[in-house]
Amino acid sequence: MVETLGAVVWVVVVSNAVNLLDGMDGLAAGVGLVAGATVWVWNAPAPIPAAFVGAVVGFLPFNLSPARMFMGNGGSHWMGAVLAGLTLMDGGRAGGDPAALWAVGLVPVVLLAVPLFDTTFVVVERLRHRRPVTVGGTDHTSHRLVASGVTERATVGLLWAVGVAAAGTASLARVGTVAFGVGAIVLTALLATLARRLARVAVYD
Repeated sequence: MVETLGAVVWVVVVSNAVNLLDGMDGLAAGVGLVAGATVWVWNAPAPIPAAFVGAVVGFLPFNLSPARMFMGNGGSHWMGAVLAGLTLMDGGRAGGDPAALWAVGLVPVVLLAVPLFDTTFVVVERLRHRRPVTVGGTDHTSHRLVASGVTERATVGLLWAVGVAAAGTASLARVGTVAFGVGAIVLTALLATLARRLARVAVYD
């Protein structure tokens, strides 16, 4: 029962996080492709991750700036739900040490660090500034980077790079829990530094 409830919460959270990340051309699709391809590499030649990667590879060129196709809420929620499902399917195989449940549980969180960081950061900042959490806005990670002077294409590339770093960190679980733990700490420190800098960007009236 607890496992089922946890799985449902995970799918809902990730689906919405990916949807909220989809604020610039190619951003959510690129980050999702990195995460999906990582799960595929972990479990190759698994057909479901392969099909997901193929679908995103076919879509992404049309979604890059200036985009000719858009995912919309249906597409971004679908992508998030599939990514959540893929990480759940990977299950205990995610950790180098099957007995290290803490690592197994953290691997999906680290892999999907970009959308989860964005959602968490926005919620915390809105609560801190007494803004409504459920109303859309231009206060997400990508918006703040652009507001700070970074171009949209550079912003997308930067967040793709963070997604690659997150995927590499998650993959360290295949080496061992110690390597994964160290990598997760470093990644968390980098994201915390980014959050502090972005929090200084004025986006609220």
